[in-house]
Amino acid sequence: MPDQEIVKPERLGHWFLRLNGCMTIANYVSHLDTGSNQRTEIDALGVRFPFRFELPKMLDDVFFSECKDKPLVVVAEIKTGECSLNAAWRGSNTGTLSRALRSAGMFAETDSIAVAKALQTTGQYDSGQYRANFVAIGESRNETLAAELPKSKQYEWKYVLAFIHNRFQTFIKQKKSNPQWDETGQLLWRVAMRHKSVEDFISAVRVV
Repeated sequence: MPDQEIVKPERLGHWFLRLNGCMTIANYVSHLDTGSNQRTEIDALGVRFPFRFELPKMLDDVFFSECKDKPLVVVAEIKTGECSLNAAWRGSNTGTLSRALRSAGMFAETDSIAVAKALQTTGQYDSGQYRANFVAIGESRNETLAAELPKSKQYEWKYVLAFIHNRFQTFIKQKKSNPQWDETGQLLWRVAMRHKSVEDFISAVRVV
């Protein structure tokens, strides 16, 4: 359509996580102890704390809000196409993933190994202290991924955009003062204000 706006997938994914109460690090890179090569990259590494609250009726997506008694760690892969996860995270060797989690300071060395193993087995690690989840965001759902890692979470772009549109339209008064937002946030806000219909909003945004 003529007024279609282009949004980078990583930035759109960031805003979805942000609006759901996650504090995120975009494009988190883990390095080896020696040499200059990268070990792995995580599109978005985030944490959502259990007492997250903004406004009484501002409800987050259920996946995020149901984790009420512990921090939620999100390891997200963001794609333009079908939802998928970084092959380096899913290999039989837990070292790459555990190293990234440990270097970010989220888990001690011994815990990071257990977290990585659980993520590679089911897509989720859950304990009395915290929960960690693989999250894949993309154009379409990956049924193979869902079968292999049943506790991982997938979000399609149409759902992400619908959530953002609803948040902006429902809380216009609270969200309209946003000069500190980044370029992507400003663009999404402008498009949402132009299109009251969620269908028109989704059609007006091109994720590339």
